[in-house]
This record gives sequence, structure tokens and C-alpha cells, in this order.
Amino acid sequence: MTASGSTSVHEPKSRTVLMISPVFPPARAPGSNRLINFTRTLPDHGWNCAVIAMSEKCFPLLDHDLLKRVHPATHVEYFRCGNPFEHLRTWATSGEGTSLRPLRSLARKVTTFVDLLSICDLRRWSLRNLRRAVAQGMNSRDVDAVWITGPTFSFFRIVPWLKRRYHVPVVLDMRDPWTLTPLRYRHLARFNGGIERKLERHIFGMADRMITNTPTAQREYIKTYPELKGVFSDVITNGFSPDILESVAPERFDRTTIVHAGNTSTDRSAATIIRALGRLRERGVVDCDSFRFISYGPGHAGEHQAAQEAGVSDMVEFRGNRPHADVLAAIRGATALALIVAHGHHGSIPSKLFEYLGNAKPILFCGPLDCDAAEIVRQAGAGRTFEFDQVAGIAECIQELVEGRFVVADTFANSDRRFTA
Repeated sequence: MTASGSTSVHEPKSRTVLMISPVFPPARAPGSNRLINFTRTLPDHGWNCAVIAMSEKCFPLLDHDLLKRVHPATHVEYFRCGNPFEHLRTWATSGEGTSLRPLRSLARKVTTFVDLLSICDLRRWSLRNLRRAVAQGMNSRDVDAVWITGPTFSFFRIVPWLKRRYHVPVVLDMRDPWTLTPLRYRHLARFNGGIERKLERHIFGMADRMITNTPTAQREYIKTYPELKGVFSDVITNGFSPDILESVAPERFDRTTIVHAGNTSTDRSAATIIRALGRLRERGVVDCDSFRFISYGPGHAGEHQAAQEAGVSDMVEFRGNRPHADVLAAIRGATALALIVAHGHHGSIPSKLFEYLGNAKPILFCGPLDCDAAEIVRQAGAGRTFEFDQVAGIAECIQELVEGRFVVADTFANSDRRFTA
């Protein structure tokens, strides 16, 4: 009690986390939405967020609407990467038209080659400017913890410097595994594996907490580094924000439509789905007036070739890179949703899966059946799962969709999906 007889109430001291990320709005890139959601929820738990990220001038794709989702109390500092290879890659991937196509193609090859030789990746050439920006952030406020997200894993290389200079707790947020992803060490990059494994062990050993976004990634890292079992104590999956999803009006489609909400590649290809459509067209089950497959991103050469060979080019639409709100509108309006996961990504769960689950539309999964993403689809009763070579099974599934027989389990359709998992 105080002298006046009133009760003394001690408000808990708010704390500050300095969040370091290569991407943050308006940059539109993998990882942006995860970081946005952290900045939206951490203040409710007594943590003020300050973010250090690369300048929008270092990215080819921007979406300024993403800034509206950032918590208003979030303080953001952008730094210029100072990386000539980063800007060369931006120029090579952002151009349109054909006049400079040979030069842009050459630039992509140069940056790809430099990326293969860089430890850990192309953005290692930005570390000098990153350290300068972090030093300014640390010196301008009281920081209780530093949080760094990866990929890109080059940014993890500042951990020894942080611990030595500031003695601050460091949390590493692993959106994807680092050296446990075999796809990183193919061809010319294979010699990097041993070097990066030693660097990974050293950096992880200096971190105070390691966050993985899938149970498989956590188990594999504990198996690889058993002495760090106590550090790998947390799994925080990707998720979705129901208020954001519900604020977007569904796109209206005039035919049965499957939407794949993201980029594809040679390892993560929609070619199997496209070939399945070809079989269905031959049997008269679908045509361009009754069915459409939409994928975001430009599509790779193998997919365009598959569509041409299967005779379904008029049923397949690659929409390119669009703002997130446009993609969400398509997700909400689609008849079903396609999820494609590459082999070697068993411990990765794309954030789009949670947006799919929140929309309660049937999910057509294509990829390794023993990965975490496929297991979630099965456990939720949210759809069907197929390997890349199961063209006949996918064709049968799409036919069921067209005929109204491909539906999600009642337990999923009637469940409350307002979660962030």
C-alpha cells in the first residue's frame, strides 16, 4: 500500500526486439508475410518491434499495400545493400520486353554463378552495410533481444559479431532448413556443403534460441546437432490472418477453376497437373469453356511445353507475379487449390497452405507424400495428396472436382478455421 492507501500497480516493462530480415514490405518476397504477422502479434505480448531490412530499391517486386498490415508501432529502418550483384539480379529479373533480353539473360547467369560460389548466398556481399545498420539500431535504443530470419542465411553470419560486441540474446528464425536442404548443394555448389555445415554449427551454437517452422526440420536438426537440443526448443509454423483473408472479396470465376497461389520451378512444377488436364480433355471431360488452371508466377519452360504438348494451353493461365491481395482474391474464389512441394523440401510448409486451409476449399497436393505439408492436408481431411508421377490419379481427382464429387471431409468443412497454427 502507498501512503495514501491506494494500491501500487507495477506495469510490466515493455521490451524491444530488433528484427533483422532481408525482406520487409513493400518488398514482395517469401518471408514478408511471416514477419508482418510477428510484428502484429508481439506487441500484445509486451514486445515492441524494430525492424532492419533491405531497401525497396534492392527488390524487383513491390507491393505497397503490404505496409497497411504492419503494426503502426513498428519502427522500420531500411538500408541499401551496397551489393552490385544484388542490383544486377534485380535488373535481370525485373525487365520486360525483348530489346535487352540477351543482356538480361547473361546477367542472370552471372549472378547465379556468383551465388553458387558465395558462402552462404549472394547477400553475403551486403554484410558490411547490414552490420552498420544493426549498429545504428542497437545504439539508438535499448534492445532486449535480436531476432534474425532466414533464408537468406548470409545474415546469420553477423551472430558472432553481435554476441561479441553487444552480449544480447539472439533468436534465429528458420523459415527453411539451411544445410539440410540437398537442393542447395547441387552442381557447382556442392563443394560449399562441408564449409557451410561447419559455419552452421558454429553460428547455431552461439544462438540462444532456434525457431523452426516445421516439426520435421526441428527433428532433423536435433539429430544433426544433438548437443544443441535445448536450443531447438520451439516450432512456430507459418499461418494466416483471418481478418486479412476475410477482408478480400473473392474473384468471380465463370468455370471450374483450380488456383496455384505461387511461383513454380523445375523442382516444383505444375507439369503433372497440366498433363492430367490433357488426358481429361482427350476424354471430353473438360474444355476451355468449362475449366481453367491458374498459376501465379510466369511459369517455367517445362510447364509451357507440357501445356502445348497436352493441347491445353487455352486452359492454363500463368498470371505472373501479382500483389498478395489479388492472389488472396483468387484463392477465395477458386473451386479448388493446388499445392506443389519439391522433393528435398520435406521440412518446409509453404505459408499458402494455411491460407488454403483458412479458405476451406479442396486442396490438390502434388509432391513427396511423406513431407509435413502433405501430412497436414491428410490430417485435416482437406484434400488429396499425389506424387509427381501420379498423372492418372490427379486426372481422376480433377474429374471428381468437375463432377462435384471432390469434397473436403465434413470435419474440416464444418470446423472453425480461425487459427494461425
